[in-house]
Amino acid sequence: MLVFDNEGEYAYVANMGSGDVSVIRGEDRKIIDTIETRPGAHAAYPTNKGDKVVVANTPNGSISVINANREEEEFSKEKTVDLKDYEELQDNEGFENLNLYAYILRQMTSIFILLLLEGAY
Repeated sequence: MLVFDNEGEYAYVANMGSGDVSVIRGEDRKIIDTIETRPGAHAAYPTNKGDKVVVANTPNGSISVINANREEEEFSKEKTVDLKDYEELQDNEGFENLNLYAYILRQMTSIFILLLLEGAY
């Protein structure tokens, strides 16, 4: 999926097979960077400010955050968070036998992370 930032200056493509995100400059449609995230990079959404890109890495249950310095055209991975490491998700009765699949949904001004249980999709 190709997603542009709010200004339409840069687009981000999550590459599920290679586990990275391509950064495309909108003006000339050139790939200017490719940032390694994790296998199964499924969705990449820029924040409203455009200074970060949040990536759902499916099916390994992690979220990567990319720093986006658009003025300097510098993009780098800030961190990857393994959702399986959060005890709140593992120990809660409602999350028994959790096998996380992470997806990101963007609606107007908010980014939502949707977790699916194995077999629920």
